[in-house]
Amino acid sequence: GDGQYLTNVGGASTDAWAQDTWGNLVAGTGAGQSLNGANSECNILIGPDAGKSLSSGGSNIIMGRDAGCASTGGDFNVFLNWEAGLNQQGDENIFIGKYAGKGTGGSSWNGAYNIAMGSKAGCSLDGGDYNIFLGKYAGRSVDSGNTNIALGCAAGKDLTSGVSNVLIGHGAG
Repeated sequence: GDGQYLTNVGGASTDAWAQDTWGNLVAGTGAGQSLNGANSECNILIGPDAGKSLSSGGSNIIMGRDAGCASTGGDFNVFLNWEAGLNQQGDENIFIGKYAGKGTGGSSWNGAYNIAMGSKAGCSLDGGDYNIFLGKYAGRSVDSGNTNIALGCAAGKDLTSGVSNVLIGHGAG
Protein backbone atom coordinates (compact mmCIF):
# COMPACT_ATOMS: atom_id res chain seq x y z
CA GLY A 1 0.00 0.00 0.00
CA ASP A 2 0.91 3.63 -0.14
CA GLY A 3 0.74 4.15 3.66
CA GLN A 4 -2.16 6.57 3.43
CA TYR A 5 -3.85 5.10 6.53
CA LEU A 6 -0.83 5.23 8.85
CA THR A 7 -1.13 7.73 11.67
CA ASN A 8 1.62 9.39 13.70
CA VAL A 9 3.91 9.21 10.67
CA GLY A 10 5.55 12.16 8.95
CA GLY A 11 5.91 14.48 11.92
CA ALA A 12 9.65 15.07 11.44
CA SER A 13 10.94 17.89 9.29
CA THR A 14 12.30 15.35 6.80
CA ASP A 15 8.88 13.66 6.63
CA ALA A 16 10.44 10.59 8.27
CA TRP A 17 8.93 8.41 10.93
CA ALA A 18 10.00 10.06 14.17
CA GLN A 19 10.17 8.65 17.68
CA ASP A 20 8.56 10.50 20.55
CA THR A 21 10.49 11.99 23.48
CA TRP A 22 10.72 8.56 25.15
CA GLY A 23 11.93 6.68 22.09
CA ASN A 24 8.60 5.11 21.11
CA LEU A 25 7.76 4.58 17.44
CA VAL A 26 4.01 4.38 16.85
CA ALA A 27 1.94 3.98 13.67
CA GLY A 28 -1.73 3.00 13.41
CA THR A 29 -5.06 4.28 14.59
CA GLY A 30 -5.30 3.76 18.36
CA ALA A 31 -1.81 2.27 18.56
CA GLY A 32 -0.02 3.20 21.78
CA GLN A 33 -2.71 5.60 22.88
CA SER A 34 -2.04 4.90 26.59
CA LEU A 35 1.74 5.33 26.50
CA ASN A 36 2.73 7.12 29.68
CA GLY A 37 5.98 8.99 29.22
CA ALA A 38 8.96 7.64 31.10
CA ASN A 39 6.91 4.62 32.27
CA SER A 40 6.76 3.29 28.71
CA GLU A 41 9.94 3.81 26.75
CA CYS A 42 11.50 2.47 23.55
CA ASN A 43 8.48 0.56 22.22
CA ILE A 44 7.65 -0.09 18.57
CA LEU A 45 3.89 -0.29 18.05
CA ILE A 46 2.54 -0.73 14.52
CA GLY A 47 -1.02 -1.50 13.43
CA PRO A 48 -4.55 -0.54 14.41
CA ASP A 49 -4.79 -0.65 18.23
CA ALA A 50 -1.35 -2.30 18.58
CA GLY A 51 -0.30 -1.81 22.21
CA LYS A 52 -3.35 0.38 22.71
CA SER A 53 -3.51 -0.02 26.53
CA LEU A 54 0.25 -0.13 27.15
CA SER A 55 0.87 2.40 29.93
CA SER A 56 4.04 0.93 31.42
CA GLY A 57 6.76 -1.30 30.10
CA GLY A 58 9.43 -0.81 27.55
CA SER A 59 11.45 -2.24 24.72
CA ASN A 60 8.44 -4.09 23.29
CA ILE A 61 7.88 -4.78 19.61
CA ILE A 62 4.15 -5.07 18.93
CA MET A 63 2.93 -5.27 15.35
CA GLY A 64 -0.43 -6.27 13.90
CA ARG A 65 -4.08 -5.44 14.33
CA ASP A 66 -4.95 -5.56 18.05
CA ALA A 67 -1.59 -7.14 18.90
CA GLY A 68 -0.99 -6.54 22.62
CA CYS A 69 -4.11 -4.35 22.60
CA ALA A 70 -5.20 -5.08 26.20
CA SER A 71 -1.66 -5.36 27.57
CA THR A 72 -1.04 -2.64 30.14
CA GLY A 73 2.56 -3.53 30.94
CA GLY A 74 5.49 -5.81 30.32
CA ASP A 75 9.03 -5.44 29.05
CA PHE A 76 11.03 -6.94 26.20
CA ASN A 77 8.09 -8.67 24.49
CA VAL A 78 7.60 -9.41 20.78
CA PHE A 79 4.02 -9.79 19.49
CA LEU A 80 3.51 -10.13 15.76
CA ASN A 81 0.19 -10.64 13.92
CA TRP A 82 -3.52 -10.25 14.60
CA GLU A 83 -4.25 -10.25 18.37
CA ALA A 84 -0.88 -11.85 19.20
CA GLY A 85 -0.26 -11.30 22.93
CA LEU A 86 -3.59 -9.47 23.14
CA ASN A 87 -4.06 -9.83 26.92
CA GLN A 88 -0.51 -10.48 28.14
CA GLN A 89 1.00 -8.62 31.11
CA GLY A 90 4.31 -10.49 31.52
CA ASP A 91 7.88 -9.97 30.38
CA GLU A 92 10.15 -11.40 27.70
CA ASN A 93 7.52 -13.34 25.76
CA ILE A 94 7.57 -14.01 22.02
CA PHE A 95 4.20 -14.56 20.34
CA ILE A 96 4.12 -14.77 16.55
CA GLY A 97 1.01 -15.74 14.60
CA LYS A 98 -2.68 -14.97 14.54
CA TYR A 99 -3.96 -15.20 18.15
CA ALA A 100 -0.61 -16.60 19.38
CA GLY A 101 -0.32 -16.09 23.14
CA LYS A 102 -3.61 -14.18 23.11
CA GLY A 103 -4.74 -15.24 26.60
CA THR A 104 -8.25 -14.86 27.95
CA GLY A 105 -7.68 -11.56 29.71
CA GLY A 106 -7.57 -10.17 33.17
CA SER A 107 -4.79 -8.68 35.24
CA SER A 108 -3.60 -12.10 36.41
CA TRP A 109 -1.79 -12.83 33.12
CA ASN A 110 1.80 -12.49 34.12
CA GLY A 111 3.66 -15.34 32.43
CA ALA A 112 7.21 -14.76 31.33
CA TYR A 113 9.78 -16.25 28.96
CA ASN A 114 7.16 -18.00 26.81
CA ILE A 115 7.43 -18.64 23.07
CA ALA A 116 4.36 -19.38 20.93
CA MET A 117 4.69 -19.41 17.16
CA GLY A 118 1.86 -20.40 14.84
CA SER A 119 -1.80 -19.57 14.43
CA LYS A 120 -3.49 -20.00 17.83
CA ALA A 121 -0.32 -21.41 19.41
CA GLY A 122 -0.64 -20.92 23.17
CA CYS A 123 -3.76 -18.83 22.59
CA SER A 124 -5.33 -19.66 26.00
CA LEU A 125 -2.17 -18.96 27.98
CA ASP A 126 -2.93 -16.83 31.05
CA GLY A 127 0.03 -17.77 33.20
CA GLY A 128 3.06 -19.95 33.35
CA ASP A 129 6.67 -19.49 32.44
CA TYR A 130 9.22 -21.00 30.07
CA ASN A 131 6.71 -22.68 27.74
CA ILE A 132 7.49 -23.31 24.06
CA PHE A 133 4.67 -23.90 21.57
CA LEU A 134 5.64 -24.16 17.90
CA GLY A 135 3.08 -24.98 15.20
CA LYS A 136 -0.52 -24.18 14.38
CA TYR A 137 -2.67 -24.89 17.47
CA ALA A 138 0.37 -26.08 19.48
CA GLY A 139 -0.46 -25.74 23.17
CA ARG A 140 -3.75 -24.12 22.18
CA SER A 141 -5.62 -24.91 25.43
CA VAL A 142 -2.82 -24.47 27.96
CA ASP A 143 -3.89 -21.77 30.40
CA SER A 144 -1.18 -22.30 33.01
CA GLY A 145 1.83 -24.48 33.61
CA ASN A 146 5.57 -24.18 33.29
CA THR A 147 8.33 -25.56 31.11
CA ASN A 148 6.01 -27.30 28.64
CA ILE A 149 7.14 -27.96 25.07
CA ALA A 150 4.74 -28.71 22.21
CA LEU A 151 6.20 -28.95 18.71
CA GLY A 152 4.10 -29.65 15.64
CA CYS A 153 0.68 -28.86 14.26
CA ALA A 154 -1.88 -29.36 17.06
CA ALA A 155 0.76 -30.81 19.43
CA GLY A 156 -0.60 -30.49 22.97
CA LYS A 157 -3.74 -28.75 21.72
CA ASP A 158 -5.88 -30.35 24.47
CA LEU A 159 -3.36 -29.94 27.30
CA THR A 160 -4.70 -27.38 29.80
CA SER A 161 -1.96 -27.26 32.44
CA GLY A 162 0.99 -29.20 33.73
CA VAL A 163 4.70 -28.98 34.21
CA SER A 164 7.53 -30.24 32.01
CA ASN A 165 5.40 -31.96 29.36
CA VAL A 166 7.14 -32.65 26.04
CA LEU A 167 4.89 -33.30 23.04
CA ILE A 168 6.41 -33.67 19.59
CA GLY A 169 4.64 -34.37 16.32
CA HIS A 170 1.35 -33.70 14.61
CA GLY A 171 -1.47 -33.99 17.17
CA ALA A 172 0.82 -35.34 19.91
CA GLY A 173 -0.81 -35.31 23.33
